[in-house]
Amino acid sequence: MALTMNQYSNKQAGIVRRLARAILKLLSPFRAQTLTDQQYTVLIGQMYDLVDDARRESAKAAREFFDSQWNAEFDQDPPDVDLPAYRTEWFEAAMQPLKPQLTSRNSPRDAIHRASQIATKEAENGGRRTVIRAVDDNSRLIGWARYDPEPPTCGFCLMLISRGPVYKTRRTAGDQQLWHPGCTCKAVPVFSRDQWEGRDQYLDADRLWREATRGWSGKNAINAFRRAVEDKHRRDLSVAA
Repeated sequence: MALTMNQYSNKQAGIVRRLARAILKLLSPFRAQTLTDQQYTVLIGQMYDLVDDARRESAKAAREFFDSQWNAEFDQDPPDVDLPAYRTEWFEAAMQPLKPQLTSRNSPRDAIHRASQIATKEAENGGRRTVIRAVDDNSRLIGWARYDPEPPTCGFCLMLISRGPVYKTRRTAGDQQLWHPGCTCKAVPVFSRDQWEGRDQYLDADRLWREATRGWSGKNAINAFRRAVEDKHRRDLSVAA
């Protein structure tokens, strides 16, 4: 069954919401307690199980989306791809910065929220990496592009979106890069320069980048673009109000 970007995004959003609720439900009873290292390790293991299940769901949805994009371009069957490996110690490393807060008595609510965001990011990365790793033979692939189906988008991500399908390798497409907690961006395979999911968003972002950075370079250009993105978000909010 063909899966559009909107359908893919909706599936991923549902996975993220369910996982976030499960993580909050798991962590909330421990807010008032001081946790030992052993108790924290057990808690991390329980969180990992939730994340791993959600990650597999995310990867399955991503596979359906990739196959739809492939079948729209080619008569041949899409390539096989295995779910990228994931381990408990990797999740523990992602959560490590929050350990002091999560193990202390009366943990801040913000720490619980951030833990939930890290967990959902790790789960969504299963889908992202599935799309990125689906093509071994890059001769059919122009590149990957970044697309955010749930704007408004932060300045950093919009800068990546503005570059279009320039990401030619798995690494540059985000296979080994960090996606920030709360990020809703997706990696999109591009097989045709004239038609691909997210092309309109890329053209708008590219136009904004060119206008905002005219006369600037390097860090000054990046800062100018971020200011332009923030101004755009404020204008959009005032119009919506």
